[in-house]
Amino acid sequence: MDSLNKWQRDFLKGKQDREVIVNILNDFFQKNCPGIKIVREHEHLKSMTVQEKVKNNTIENRWNSSPFYNAMGLDYLICKGNAKIPLMIRFSNDAGFYLKLPKECLKDREAMIRYLEFLEFDYVLFVRRDKSGVTADICGPTPFMNILNNCNCSKMEAIGNTNRLQFSYKPKDTDYHPYDEVSMLGDSFLNRILELMK
Repeated sequence: MDSLNKWQRDFLKGKQDREVIVNILNDFFQKNCPGIKIVREHEHLKSMTVQEKVKNNTIENRWNSSPFYNAMGLDYLICKGNAKIPLMIRFSNDAGFYLKLPKECLKDREAMIRYLEFLEFDYVLFVRRDKSGVTADICGPTPFMNILNNCNCSKMEAIGNTNRLQFSYKPKDTDYHPYDEVSMLGDSFLNRILELMK
């Protein structure tokens, strides 16, 4: 991994850390509610050059029908039978909460608004990650629309990040709890997932 550049290392690290928490949660579902499973929206992802990423960063290539050599993103689906709920996974030590925009949205405000409306039914799962790696502490899943409607956001201007929509939301300030913990009110991660899958 030492021979890789920063964006390749970041891509692989993000992919691996997501696999850690997804495996933990899928083991939990298997024992407590068989039939629910979290799967990656794009089963296979190619590590792309900067030029390939620029070319392939389209709305179409963010859909699950894209072939692996065009597929973009690290998002997941919570599945139960035919029901599927889109899931973004983010980490507590991320600098902030941001959304990568397809290139159709970069210079067209109306296209960006339509794309955000397309994400109306997506959820975000925040996972605690510290220096030793991913933990089993989570927050959510939270409706993406709650973040969109309650946090200021703006398109980033920094070189290399101009396709990001940055939100005034700090994952480090979120309350994290073990995924298998039940609150005094009987709420649990599993109950929240079952409620979403109705």
